[in-house]
Amino acid sequence: MSTQIFIDEDRQDINDRGCLKSESSQPRQIKWLQSIYRRKFCALYSQYGKNPILFGCLAYNCGPGVVNKSNILKKLKAGNRNIFKAYTSHCHYKGKWHKQLHKRRMTEFAALFVF
Repeated sequence: MSTQIFIDEDRQDINDRGCLKSESSQPRQIKWLQSIYRRKFCALYSQYGKNPILFGCLAYNCGPGVVNKSNILKKLKAGNRNIFKAYTSHCHYKGKWHKQLHKRRMTEFAALFVF
């Protein structure tokens, strides 16, 4: 059974690729979904003192399982606030170190870490 797609030639709100012309609403929807996920991940790490946003951001990018198993949480549970090296070590993709991910982690750390 084949699937047929019917396109109404008279519709003015659909462009030549078959997408709605109101592209401006899509970035707002994406930002809204991202903010929901960030809030959810920040709520997961709210018991870790001053830095739930930092952990929420890392969990949003890497996944909460990675953050839960990381040395970052182990250090904070032990009372050690020196987590820069552990945080910036999350810059690998498919087993390789990536410079742009390292820059992103350094920027996140500088902007979100509360001393």
